Amino acid sequence: MIPTFTTLRLTMRPFCSNDAESFYRNYAADAENHKYYAAPVYSFTKVKQLIEYWHIRQKQGGEARWAIEYNLNHEVIGIIALYFDEHSLSGEVCFGIGKDYWGKGLMREALDEIFCFGFNILRLKKIIAACDVRNVRAVGVIKKCGMSYKRTVPEDRSDCCYFDIYEKSIN
Repeated sequence: MIPTFTTLRLTMRPFCSNDAESFYRNYAADAENHKYYAAPVYSFTKVKQLIEYWHIRQKQGGEARWAIEYNLNHEVIGIIALYFDEHSLSGEVCFGIGKDYWGKGLMREALDEIFCFGFNILRLKKIIAACDVRNVRAVGVIKKCGMSYKRTVPEDRSDCCYFDIYEKSIN
């Protein structure tokens, strides 16, 4: 079961079908939010299908995906996911938040909770993150969370930079 986390400004919880509208409006439908990601701008119908698909995937294990709800207006403003391998004790975090919520420290707040979950509950030893080198906002958030730069790898659309953090780094 995917746990729910609440911070001062956010609630990270499993997606439900009722989230489709606000997730679409605040994140999925805006091209600016997808500028550096391989994910396209989604139709509302596709968002509803994705939420159903994510439920199926999570039941299979190895991933946890949360809706990021802004506590002031109860709108879903983004997404955060942790893909993990319990055998290698490692994981990868992926995230995105709507542009109206950029620059407020919200993603850092969400990532801190997910790192605690990964290290303290799943007992992971390492979590990585990857992003397009041109996405300076994502790189900044990743660094502010204490992740260390490891390498840059050329990819089809752009170079991708990789970061990691170890369990002992956040204690």
